[in-house]
Amino acid sequence: MRRIKVTFPNGFVAHAVVNDAEEPYGSELMWKYLEKPTKAVCQHTVSTGRGYLAVPRPPKNPMEIEKAPAKEGFMLTDTHAGEIYFRNGWNFFMIYGDPTEPLSPSGPLTAKVIPEDMDQYCEACYDIWLHNYTYHKMAYLVFEREEA
Repeated sequence: MRRIKVTFPNGFVAHAVVNDAEEPYGSELMWKYLEKPTKAVCQHTVSTGRGYLAVPRPPKNPMEIEKAPAKEGFMLTDTHAGEIYFRNGWNFFMIYGDPTEPLSPSGPLTAKVIPEDMDQYCEACYDIWLHNYTYHKMAYLVFEREEA
């Protein structure tokens, strides 16, 4: 079972199981992308609810990257806390509660935070909101493979 880890600005490290069984293609693309640790800036909108983007530096040739599609008809309002979506072949959508917008996650569900980390994960995600709207400081996540 493959896992990734996500390091938050407050120092918390969330562990997530790669969703190879349900999304093998998208999960493999994410795994390849995380060959090296990847730092991503967090963009939490006001209106999305408990979900936000984590966006690394764009690829040099974005039109050449492979992309895995989201499930047709699947919306952010159908997601659950702890789900990590790999969007557009190079960025992530992090879910920590109930998103409120009826938009597509724009990519497959590629990882799920382990139950033992869920409470702290949700707190660390809420801290991203605070970084954007209270502290007015840029928040970064670091995504990397977790070697067994």
